[in-house]
Amino acid sequence: MLYTTHLAWLLIAAAVATAEKTVNIGILKRIPDAECLQRVKSYDQVSIHYIASVHKRPDSVFDQDYSHESGKTLEFVVGAPKREFAEGLDRGVMDMCVGERRRLVVPPELGYLPDPVYGYSGGQKAPYGVNLVFDVELVNIQNKSDPSREEL
Repeated sequence: MLYTTHLAWLLIAAAVATAEKTVNIGILKRIPDAECLQRVKSYDQVSIHYIASVHKRPDSVFDQDYSHESGKTLEFVVGAPKREFAEGLDRGVMDMCVGERRRLVVPPELGYLPDPVYGYSGGQKAPYGVNLVFDVELVNIQNKSDPSREEL
């Protein structure tokens, strides 16, 4: 009986640990399937606009790249083995369409590392150990996952 109880607690702990490592994705602007010509896949290079803040504290923006006027975007390869940003951001853009907007709630395990490369804005360091929120708009997909789509 003790073994069964111990095993049950281990399974519960594993389920909680797994649940904590998921990104909560909210759709702010959906693109109808008929208008979505391509969705983000692993190894696609994407361009996004984003605003990053601490969860439940909307006045706590610590990083952003959301300027339609300047045309400036964050570009990265989805699923690349070496990430320079929050893993939750990487996971949260999967299956997006150009023009779609999402709100990603990222748990600490999928956020920035304690000493991040990115996540600085106005001298503020990206917080560690808290849930983060990324409001993301997908601007462009350069397909790398399907070599037949690459231009010669």
